[in-house]
Amino acid sequence: MVVHLLEARLLVLHLQVTLLVALQVILQVVAHMAKKEIVVVRLLVARLLEVHLLTALLQVVLQVVNHMAKKVIVVVRLLEVHLPTARLQEVLQVVAHVAKGNSSSSSTGSSSSSSSSS
Repeated sequence: MVVHLLEARLLVLHLQVTLLVALQVILQVVAHMAKKEIVVVRLLVARLLEVHLLTALLQVVLQVVNHMAKKVIVVVRLLEVHLPTARLQEVLQVVAHVAKGNSSSSSTGSSSSSSSSS
């Protein structure tokens, strides 16, 4: 089995780059690589504000990626998001719409420790 370690290091700044753009890049890369490889996508972003929103977003992303990848083992690491809550909710709605369009039925649990920063 071929193993590719793919690190997509995306630095998401305040309002310059939305998380949605980062997710689109991940999905494009996974779709391109999705054959018989193990793909590890590491998304490194700034600071975590809302842990529960991040967890929900990560679950939706994993559902979409799992649907696209099928035979591929995909690990998505989404670490520390620094976006306003309203922006995260907007991104969640868009990504959830994409996930429904892909009709994925996978579910994944995730937990994180909370940290707050002003």
